Amino acid sequence: MATISFKYRLFAWLFSLVNITASYAQNFRVDVHTHVFPAFYKQALLDAGFPTNKAGNVLTDGFPAPNFTVEGLIYERVNRGYNYSVLSVSSPGVQFLKGQAAKDLAHRLNDEMASYITTYPKQLGAFGLLPLPDIQASLDEIKVALHLRNI
Repeated sequence: MATISFKYRLFAWLFSLVNITASYAQNFRVDVHTHVFPAFYKQALLDAGFPTNKAGNVLTDGFPAPNFTVEGLIYERVNRGYNYSVLSVSSPGVQFLKGQAAKDLAHRLNDEMASYITTYPKQLGAFGLLPLPDIQASLDEIKVALHLRNI
């Protein structure tokens, strides 16, 4: 239930940022499924033993993780006609790690996404990543994500 509330708040926040006319609003496109793969995240997956393809790209859910840059993301977002993208981390999140390692990686990924949305505040937002199933660590990360990072 908390996830639904968080997502609702995010969508309300996204649309409150943009003061647009009714005609523009009809054409305003938001991509709410934009995955980020910073190099350190791909390395964490490799270190945890995730498989690679013949080209050496780490595989998640059978698909190769892309070579990600935020600049490339902005280019693709504009090229595909989106006005705004909401970032998230692809499966498996940080659930492949346990304890402090999961908490640290979630925190670092949230920091990275916050840096992207700080650089491109009118083009990017983000869903915060939680180190579930650790409830206390997840609650702590929610506080940081909402109050310090604005994600």
